[in-house]
Amino acid sequence: MKGIRAMKHFKILVFIPIVFFCYAALSAQSAAITGGYIVTGTGEKIKNGTILIKDGRIEKVGREIGVPEGYKVINASGKTIWPGRIDTLSIIGLSEIGAVAVTNDANEKTSTNTAHLRAADGINPESSVIGVTRNNGITTTQVMQGRAAPINGLTAIIDLDGRRLDQMMVADGTAIVLNLNAMERGKYPSTRPGIMAFMRQSFFDIQNKLEKAEDKKENELSLKDQTLDKALKGEISVFTFCDANQDIRNAITLGREFSLKMVLIPGRGWSRQIKMIKESGYPVLVNSTFSIPGEHLTYDHNYRMAGDLHKAGIPLAFASCTAHNARQMPDAVSMSITYGLPYDIGMQALTLSAARILGIDKDYGSIEAGKIANIAVWSGDPLQISSRVDNLIIRGKEVSLQSRQELLRDRYEEIDD
Repeated sequence: MKGIRAMKHFKILVFIPIVFFCYAALSAQSAAITGGYIVTGTGEKIKNGTILIKDGRIEKVGREIGVPEGYKVINASGKTIWPGRIDTLSIIGLSEIGAVAVTNDANEKTSTNTAHLRAADGINPESSVIGVTRNNGITTTQVMQGRAAPINGLTAIIDLDGRRLDQMMVADGTAIVLNLNAMERGKYPSTRPGIMAFMRQSFFDIQNKLEKAEDKKENELSLKDQTLDKALKGEISVFTFCDANQDIRNAITLGREFSLKMVLIPGRGWSRQIKMIKESGYPVLVNSTFSIPGEHLTYDHNYRMAGDLHKAGIPLAFASCTAHNARQMPDAVSMSITYGLPYDIGMQALTLSAARILGIDKDYGSIEAGKIANIAVWSGDPLQISSRVDNLIIRGKEVSLQSRQELLRDRYEEIDD
């Protein structure tokens, strides 16, 4: 019996390395996508093009490119090929079931300043939300720790594939999130002047600590202070939620006072502050396309937002700022195109422009030689709701398009009498 048990254990030990080897080999597999209509994201469009992928990156892209021996061929004839879409701000991986508190790790509500928190510490690589999201061509997202507090913690940029976080991580701690609307009645800060005073004081305190410290060593600061210090030095970006007209004004004022590397996420007040946004030079994340317009605003006020901002020359991208509905973010782009946003600009707002705002455009956002191979093969125009993703490549590996919704559909499709 002991010999039999030992043999079973031996088989298991042998089997595990083989599985790991096969997984690693599959991940590193070279591939070629042939015959498709390639929209590179840079403005170039290639009919009947070929993309060669090797070691997780795009090796070549163009026409009349031969496919080397040993490359897996994905036939994309009659299909459209896009770069992987980028959701510039979400809580994907931090929220699983909205009504079950234990499955939600976004929005720490116990402090007005949670700059010491890291979104990466809560991301669940096995979240069922990931599969649903990437089925709409979204391959990369910046995950925020939340926006419940006036000052929120560090974000993490991840690719939506991997069994471990280190396999998904693109960049960690590249930004913090401010929310000028995180006011609670009866609790400081509960007004707009209170929010501004709290944020100013927080940044002033860091400046004073650094000025008084003789050696000015960063390790003498608390984790909160270190994060705000990086924001003051421009080492990390500051993504700022600002809803109404005066909130947008206050956000820009704060950014100027402290020379912050700011990205604005405006709400209903955007139309009254276009000039100030333009003059600030700050890019904008469009998040409120499907929000109900405020009082005295036209029905299409939010539908026109992206188009009007673009006409004013303001750089923009789109953000879901959620988990379960992140898959619907591209629908906001389609609606924006209907109401004035040029098609190519809308396409770039989901890809290259988004990568630029996140600071990852060296490796992401377009189909170019040398870049990370995040690519989606679509059955038709990617901005048509009837189109679907037929093949999805993340970091050079074709990933499964199976999602929890599909499993539920298949399970309950047939109703027993």
